[in-house]
Amino acid sequence: MNDNRNMLGILLLLIFFLELRIFINDLKTHYMSGSIILRRRNNMDRYGAIKERLCFLAESDKKIKALVTIGSSARAYSQADEYSDLDIIIVTEEPEAWLYGEYPARLGNMKISFVESTFGGTKERRILYEGSYDLDLIVFTPEQFRESVVNGSCNEVMNRGYVVMYDAMGITSVLKESIKLVVKYDLLPEEEFNNVVN
Repeated sequence: MNDNRNMLGILLLLIFFLELRIFINDLKTHYMSGSIILRRRNNMDRYGAIKERLCFLAESDKKIKALVTIGSSARAYSQADEYSDLDIIIVTEEPEAWLYGEYPARLGNMKISFVESTFGGTKERRILYEGSYDLDLIVFTPEQFRESVVNGSCNEVMNRGYVVMYDAMGITSVLKESIKLVVKYDLLPEEEFNNVVN
């Protein structure tokens, strides 16, 4: 009888530690070889699986230097809803592979994809994945991104909010120094307001 109780106690303790490990893995900050990877699983985050795949790619691909979420997914105010896209800055030594190659196919089954110019003098690849996942990959080289942050050319976009998901180039401290978060609410002119509500 005592042996059964001891076994049951050990089994319950083992289950507790397994559950604790799962919890820690779901909310954790990795420190690996000088890089910082921030991961947060949120059941309401429809792009959570794509973000995790990107973080795993970054861990294994030394040419990816940083991943930064911007836009409504990163804002504390006026947050993303079920119709929002996901805007991610990818800082890489191989921008052409992300803009014109097959690297984005590692994230899912692409249905539509095109490249256009964006802020900071760079380009973004806009992709619609199966399941209506709309992803904008803003691609910078490490030099372009650092310069864009320091000279302020990305402030208009990043000062509304950003989340560093991966940093192997030490950009987090530069972002904290250079980007000042601003909560910005645009008020409609009275004529437009009246037109909307009447």
